[in-house]
Amino acid sequence: MSTIKMTVNGQEIETSGGQTILEVVHDQGLDTIPTLCHSPELKPYGSCFLCVVEVEGRPNLVPSCATRVMDGMKVETKNTRIKARLLVEHLGVFIVALLKVNVRNARIAFNNPRVPSTFPATCCCTAYPPACARL
Repeated sequence: MSTIKMTVNGQEIETSGGQTILEVVHDQGLDTIPTLCHSPELKPYGSCFLCVVEVEGRPNLVPSCATRVMDGMKVETKNTRIKARLLVEHLGVFIVALLKVNVRNARIAFNNPRVPSTFPATCCCTAYPPACARL
């Protein structure tokens, strides 16, 4: 493999070509990028987008586990854009989990005679049938 020069978080480095951004960053101890779907035993898949980084010149964030390094590449592993993306992803997962818990609790309470009669006559399932169908 040929040696390439690239920049990670403002630090110029030399590495061998053919590696992914994630491999280079971890091998050189430049940062800790979180992963979920990545496994060294498997081909890069890049489906969870937890390991996203920003590459100069690209409009979207890219998964570091599936993006090969190139000569002259400039990569940022932590900035406000990445943090905002990860926050939105985590918030979305949290909201879905919260909705599932609330729908289950409503189903339990709706069928429980000890619940006060002020409990609504209709379950939230009628307002959000897709949510209940996936539980």
